Amino acid sequence: MHLAFILPFVLTWSPPTGFPDTAAKTYAASITEEDHRSYVYTLASEEMNGRESGTIGQKRAAEYIASFFENNGIAVPPRHQSSPGSYYQTFTLYEGRAAQIRVQYSDVSLRKEEIIAYCGQGDLPESEVHELQFAGYATSALPNGLEIKGRTVVALAGNRASAWPIYARLARQSGAYAVILVPDSDPLEIQNELSCPIAEPVDQTISAPVSHSGAHEYFLMSPQLMQEIFRLDISELRRIAAKTENGSKRLLRLLPRPEVRILATPGEEEINTENVIGFLAGTGTNDETVVISAHYDHVGIIDDQLYPGADDNASGISALLEIAQAFALAAQAGHQPIRNLLFLAFSGEEKGLLGSEYYTRNPVVPLDKTIAALNMDMIGRIDEHHADGAPYVYVIGSDRLSQQLHELHEKVNSTYTRLELDYTYNSDSDPNRLYYRSDQYHFAKHGIPIIFYFSGLHPDYHRPGDSPDKIEYALLKDRTRLVFYTVWHLANADRRPGLNSALPAPASTR
Repeated sequence: MHLAFILPFVLTWSPPTGFPDTAAKTYAASITEEDHRSYVYTLASEEMNGRESGTIGQKRAAEYIASFFENNGIAVPPRHQSSPGSYYQTFTLYEGRAAQIRVQYSDVSLRKEEIIAYCGQGDLPESEVHELQFAGYATSALPNGLEIKGRTVVALAGNRASAWPIYARLARQSGAYAVILVPDSDPLEIQNELSCPIAEPVDQTISAPVSHSGAHEYFLMSPQLMQEIFRLDISELRRIAAKTENGSKRLLRLLPRPEVRILATPGEEEINTENVIGFLAGTGTNDETVVISAHYDHVGIIDDQLYPGADDNASGISALLEIAQAFALAAQAGHQPIRNLLFLAFSGEEKGLLGSEYYTRNPVVPLDKTIAALNMDMIGRIDEHHADGAPYVYVIGSDRLSQQLHELHEKVNSTYTRLELDYTYNSDSDPNRLYYRSDQYHFAKHGIPIIFYFSGLHPDYHRPGDSPDKIEYALLKDRTRLVFYTVWHLANADRRPGLNSALPAPASTR
């Protein structure tokens, strides 16, 4: 721990100075609706084929982003070990093919709406009977004192699929034999949100093709099937889960533990994909760097239907490109930032935040030199909670690790953009758990202050209707300018934002 670094900043912090910055306003003006419209329509076009990791559409999107960096004076990153001299950071995913899963329990006959699927790359051999242990909500931690070793953990998991592999890995590392996650939505409504195909049951044996959305095995189960197995209504299970989050583990221990047999034998196929990384050098000498990120992959083509992913996440990539271009213009005119800027376009997010996980294991700038990470995922729409309200953006995580980053961000917004900053999803008790469910999480878990920008869920999420004509381009421009101004002041501040008390400094992987 670098306590000599942390404590003085906490004690001597004063409100940020240097507001407003005339130069910042000049280059923020280069961020326009017209540019956003061009980028989003290109990234969400038929030519990009939905940008699923490993496909020709994803490769085309990667080339588009890399070419943009090159044409706008954004450099190849330094110390790039995986692909020296390239914007690409390559890595490999694995996807199961043409395999079978079977789950047997008691003497219950499964109905058609009772759904289960398997996501994994490893075999689960046919087992002796295993007990199911209900573990409440699938959050960033397992309930303390809950015995799960050798049992199959069952947890309520919301609908944000990118976080499921993270929880599954946590449970398996704690000794669980297998992990079953239960999304909130009706199974027929969530099919296209899953990286893993859904199986329809026949009698007591369930068989389906298997796909893989992470390196750690887990099952997905419908709420209907969960009710049948536990012989409790889903509303009662949610009530118990809520009490568990408030500290009561007794109810979990008192629940019945049904017995099941599970068999899964997937095949495996390698998928090669890449993050796209651009770098703008600062004038400073200590290598401190601000990360700006968004994922560019989506879910591709399903049943011959294109899923264009305009909001998820062509909107975030469009913002990334506009911010990169604005800083490049500033640097060319003599307004180079003090700190380095690293522009990260992640692949593999829809498969379980795999691109950002790979990057933080193999960073091109040491993590202890990364002073903050600002991530944009779905920032182009208006959700139902703000349909008639003021221009807004959801802000997640700004105060979790650094109150100083939070204060700086609010000062930036009040000075320049004056958006409504909605912190609804920042609450640790929010069931959506969005803090853990996009690429900023892999920076936060290393103690790096983060901000996650988000505009909310909508009916077109992971649907063919997520098209570029539905993007709110004026609002996307304003949200992008907010991120730009925040990066500008982070990159030029006298000090990096200090961590909150009792938090470790960011860990170096070098």
